[in-house]
Amino acid sequence: PLGAIGSLPQLRCLDLCGCPCITNRGIRERLARAGCALLESIDLTFCELIGYTAVIVLRNSCPKLRLIRRQPEWMDGAITTPWVRS
Repeated sequence: PLGAIGSLPQLRCLDLCGCPCITNRGIRERLARAGCALLESIDLTFCELIGYTAVIVLRNSCPKLRLIRRQPEWMDGAITTPWVRS
């Protein structure tokens, strides 16, 4: 599913919620290398093969990224992580 990302330079929001085949490697090799300079939010909820490695890659590769969703919206604020920037 990430193969077409390079042909979408204006992409701002990407919902991959529940995609069972998305991996850290896929994020690193496809999404981060595509440049996604305008990407503002990505939903990785229920992507079981995604770990914090992908979160770090996304934060370093997508300068406008403001939301990386890894849990359902109803859980917002219920769990804190060390990955929040001040």
